[in-house]
Formats: sequence, C-alpha cells, structure tokens
Amino acid sequence: MSISCGRRIDYLQHECESKGIAVIPAGRKLMKDDYVKALREWWIVKKYGSRENIPWSLAFMLSIESPQLCRRINDLKESDRHKVWESNDWIAETKIDGCRMIIVYDSYEKKFHFYSRNNSVTDYLPQDYSDTILVTAKDFDYPYCFVLDAEVICTNSNVQTNTRCLTQLQSTAALLNLNADDSKRIQKDSPLKFIIFDCLQDNERLIDTPWTNRHKHAEKIAQLLADKGFCCELNKVVENTPLNPYAKHDFFEKVIARNGEGVVLKNRNAVYHATSSRTIDCVKVKRSTTDSVASDIDAFVTDYVVGTDGTRNENMVVGFVFSVKMEKEDGTIVTHPIATCSNVSDYIKEDATVIDPDGSVKLNPDYYGRVATVKGQNVSARNLRLTHATIETWRFDKGIDGCETLKESFIRSLIF
Repeated sequence: MSISCGRRIDYLQHECESKGIAVIPAGRKLMKDDYVKALREWWIVKKYGSRENIPWSLAFMLSIESPQLCRRINDLKESDRHKVWESNDWIAETKIDGCRMIIVYDSYEKKFHFYSRNNSVTDYLPQDYSDTILVTAKDFDYPYCFVLDAEVICTNSNVQTNTRCLTQLQSTAALLNLNADDSKRIQKDSPLKFIIFDCLQDNERLIDTPWTNRHKHAEKIAQLLADKGFCCELNKVVENTPLNPYAKHDFFEKVIARNGEGVVLKNRNAVYHATSSRTIDCVKVKRSTTDSVASDIDAFVTDYVVGTDGTRNENMVVGFVFSVKMEKEDGTIVTHPIATCSNVSDYIKEDATVIDPDGSVKLNPDYYGRVATVKGQNVSARNLRLTHATIETWRFDKGIDGCETLKESFIRSLIF
C-alpha cells in the first residue's frame, strides 16, 4: 500500500526524533516518504513484533501500492475515446458515488477487514474500518482468503450523525468518520452497502489475470455474501452487442438521465493495475465533461484562514485552502492552490484551531492533507482558482495520492 499520508514533513521528522527512529534516505536527501516508511516499520514492530507476525489481511494490503485508479476520458487521444466506446474489448459499469473500500476476508481469522485508500495518521498503516462497519452477514464461512474491490454507500442519504447529511456520499463519509459505537448503532437501521466490481484474490492472487477472470470470482463471492445477508450487490456490467453496438453509450445516457454520476469503462483483457498511476485500461466518464472539474474536485488542505479580529470567530481557524496536483505546460507537477472554502461548522472550527504558547492561531496538524470534494462557480483566469468555492463533503476514504493530477490546460479550458 502506498506509504503516503497527510502529515507534514516537519511533523514526521519530530515524531521520528521523539521515538528515536533513525531514518535512512532512499535517495540523496531525506524525503517525506522516508519518514513515513520508517514510522510505519516502527509501528509494525511495536504492534506485531515483526513483519512475519502481521495478519494476512494487512500483509496483502502492504503488498499493493494502491487500488486501481481511473483516468478521465478527456485525458485520452480522440482515437482512444472512440475505441473505449465502440470496441467489444471494453465494458461499462455504473460509476458509484461512494467511498472506495477494499473488502478483505481473512479465512484464518474468519473475519472481515475493510480498507480505504488512506493510511492511518496514527500508525501509518492502511486504514482499517473493521471496528466501524457493521457486518450484516450471519454465519458466513468460506475456506479461502479473498479480496474484493468495491464502493461503499449509505442506504440512507439523510442519516443523522454529528453532521447534517444531505447526500449519499455525505452520509457514507459521516458514518465512516463517526466513533465506532455510534456508527454501528446507526447502521442497524441505515446499513452501509457494498457495490462490488472486482476481485483481487480468491484463494490465489488474481491481480495479474484479465478482468474477465477476476469478474467471475467477484460474481461468485458477491452472491455467496448476499445469500448470507451481507449488504452488497455486484455492479452492473453493460457491453455492446451485435443487436445494439451502442449499448454502452445508451447505458451512460440512462445513468445521466436519472442524475447518476457517470460510468467507468474497463478493458476486459487487462490486468488489475494496483498502483497510484492512473491507467488507460480503466476510464471514467462523468455526467459533464465541461464542468467535471469546476463542480467536482478532490483537493487536499495545505493552508488555513483565520477569523477577522473583532468578530465572534477571531482567534479561530474559519476556513481552509485546498490544493491539487497540477501538471504545467512544461510537464512539471506542482501543488496548486485551487480553492479557499469557509463553509465549515463551529465544531470543525474549534477542532481545527490550535493556539500556540505565544497566542498565535495555528492549524491542527491533523488537518494538513485532509481531502474534501470542493466545487465553485467558475475558474478565475488570473490565478486558476475556483470562485465562490465550497466544501461538498470530506473524503475520509482518500489521501493526497487519491487526488487526480489535473492538467493546467484542462483547468484553463473551464474559464468562461
């Protein structure tokens, strides 16, 4: 699993020093990854004694860099865009507006584990939600370990937590971020549901086999789980046929007509790319190719805004500066501030505020690198930032590596 995290390098350096950890650079100088890797290994020894003693589920997650990530269709050449729609080598699935989750069943423990794309900011290991997610399956037993790739969604888009939820995604993120006891209590009436779309392991490792083979395993296990009461379903697959060579595009139009987010197009002959690089074998097509960035950006916190003196919010963090990874015209990747958002609750303001001994206001280090979906009304031509930007929902299932790298030319194309 990717060793990235939302902590700043100075925080990581201080933590290594406080624990007496000697950090060895992988290159010429010490980088953030070096500190994270050293801290991760320290925690593995502390919790398990050595790597040889870690559970099978965790060992599997540490063996991959990332769940497979999609490219945007706009990033493809025009000829390739036609191919993914027209070729029978490509299938279409509904794009689910939920939180990515890897389901790991450990047959040795006879226990489910649920891993997001994030790493814990406590022990820097893959984030496991097994204590938070209520398993609805009764008496489930399977002789082999398996791993499923899925999206998790809340079955109640207006679930009542400590935050007001108006959408399915907001409800899902809120339940995952809530303390375990309260979350499981709410899930008894509003369970989390898993939409399964791939299988990475079923007794044997399947990552290097074609999608067609992996999908057969996903279909089999999804049915076994559903039969035992596990709240899940297999994501619908659509392909072109001789009678309807436009079935995939027709399916996309139907998804959009019912206010769905879009579809994901996959190469049926491709292996599973378990890396943080976005692959050409998996392409997402969202409901609007012209406003997909302006209204749907996953960005991460890099700075903060302090309340104005003389107001009730003075000496408090009242907003966040969100950034994205942007590829400039010369090919270099930079961290680009994309939005400043201040539509946050009083609870978030208090939690995000730290007062130094000298009385100055600082941002709680836990918020650096935290990901949220943000949107704005337009893109400013002067500084390429969203205007009137707001936070749509916090994405606790994502880290910085889960955020797409946006091309500067594409952002500029949204200016109007």
